[in-house]
This record gives sequence, structure tokens and C-alpha cells, in this order.
Amino acid sequence: MPDPIQLAREAASLDEQQLQSFACELARVRSGRHQGAASGPPHHPSKDQVASWLAREHFSADPAITDIWYLPGNAPDREIRFLENNALLAGLNEQEVIPIDFGFEVEGLNYQLLVADVAPTQWERLQNGALPLPPNWTLEDYRHFRRGQL
Repeated sequence: MPDPIQLAREAASLDEQQLQSFACELARVRSGRHQGAASGPPHHPSKDQVASWLAREHFSADPAITDIWYLPGNAPDREIRFLENNALLAGLNEQEVIPIDFGFEVEGLNYQLLVADVAPTQWERLQNGALPLPPNWTLEDYRHFRRGQL
């Protein structure tokens, strides 16, 4: 097996599309090491438990997601807000963060899931206040989920 330096040199020679495919496949294979059998939604869960479960589901479904920030501050009781760091985002509108309603529907769980994908550079700018969050969103009391740590 090649050592990490050899792998990095080989990966550096890939064109952008090949590199993205490689990164997705690597994330998919690595996430399989950390994931057990798919679990269903928690029974009689709190909002925070539902958010943790949804983060696991999102990591499982999209290998390009490296981090998820759950933002409960200022959110209505039945709303879950995620910022998802997507390593493959390129050409994204770097000037605004736009949440998308995921239309979350699971029997027995009555929550609205709003997700805003951000590039790594956007997360840095959000933290230092150079990029605004969507209206009424705050980083106060956020919870950070990292791939492989849930």
C-alpha cells in the first residue's frame, strides 16, 4: 500500500473532476468504517436528539459533508437549523448563506429542518463576522458535529 505522501502526490495529479470523485469515494469508504447499521429515528426524542440523528443521516447520505453546526439559538421550538460544511463546494455565492427547507417528514417527529451549505472559507468568515448568517440565525450555543465522531 502506498504511504500517505505517495497518495497525496498521486491525488495532486488528478484533474478537478477526478479529485472530487476521489474525495467522495474516500469519504464514503471512511464513513463506512465508523457507521454501524443504519438506525431509525430516536423514540420520544428531544430536539437535540433529533438534531444528532439527522446529522448522522446527513453524513451518511453525503460524503462531501465534513462538519455540521447545529444552531439551536433563536430557533423556534420545532425548527432545526444546520450549517453544513461541504468540502466540494466550488463557485458558491460567497457573499450570502441561504438556508433550504429540507421538507423533513418522519412519522412522530414534527420538526422543520433548514440546511445552509457553506464552503470552508465561508465558515471562517461566519465566525469572524465578515459574512452574515440568515436573518434570526445565531452561532450562539452552536453544537459541532464532525464526520466520524457521532
